[in-house]
Amino acid sequence: MNHAVRTIQKHYRASVIGQKQRQEYVQLRNSVVHLQALWRGKTVRKTIQKKHNLATVIQSYYRIAYCMKKKQRAIYLRTKAAVLVLQSAYRGMTVRKQLSKLNKAATIIQQVLEVPTVGKQKVCSILYQSFCRSCRLSPCSSVPRFD
Repeated sequence: MNHAVRTIQKHYRASVIGQKQRQEYVQLRNSVVHLQALWRGKTVRKTIQKKHNLATVIQSYYRIAYCMKKKQRAIYLRTKAAVLVLQSAYRGMTVRKQLSKLNKAATIIQQVLEVPTVGKQKVCSILYQSFCRSCRLSPCSSVPRFD
């Protein structure tokens, strides 16, 4: 009987120790799983933060480039408008000078020929028409146009 008691005690102690070891193993495994989850979460959050920072950098560079493009376009349009104003003023000035020369020439011709008053208008209109026709045939090519 002594042997049977010892065998029962031995099996009982082994099962108790086995349960303790099983509990320790489960607790250790749960701790390891928890640590792995923490580590994986930390690495995932770090990569997400890096991607977010990179996206922010890309967006800021894009916005800078877009704003610069917009500003350059505005500067270009203002410059173009100023050039057009200057060109039109220059062309108008040259046409007025030529017209003034033609009017002076017509006046001199009328004085020399002593054209009657009714004929003066006709001569002036003929000279003006010839001037307009000459401008149409050979436009001012010395000034580039940005139209």
